Amino acid sequence: MSSSSHLGDRKPFMARLNQMYGWVTDTEGNIDEEWIQVDFDRTVVVDSIYTQGCNECIQIRWVKSYRLSYLSDSDNWKQYNHVVYGQVLPGNSDAATVVSTRLIPPIVTRTVKLQIAEIYDAAGLNRGGLRLDMAGCDF
Repeated sequence: MSSSSHLGDRKPFMARLNQMYGWVTDTEGNIDEEWIQVDFDRTVVVDSIYTQGCNECIQIRWVKSYRLSYLSDSDNWKQYNHVVYGQVLPGNSDAATVVSTRLIPPIVTRTVKLQIAEIYDAAGLNRGGLRLDMAGCDF
């Protein structure tokens, strides 16, 4: 996992679903420039994404909505377009609940990037907090 930034020890590898801590962005500027990326090291089919906010991320934070992009066969980034939600997918409305989004259509890729669209930050510092997981199968 990699990211555009991270706050202190809240690094991308901490963004695992249901873990105590999570990934926190280190920006007070444009939150929509912040992203976290998952590289699977092989081609996979991703058909669901699970997101969760963060209670123990220095402050309570969560991602309200996000965009997905992925590497295509030609190693070019493609913006994901959901059949129902379009390009902006629903995130969380609290820090604890896991939100499941079925990807219709599924993505065939090696790498997925989640780019933040909107956040909630209890401290008002414009920093996002996130835990996530993805489901699917080998291609």
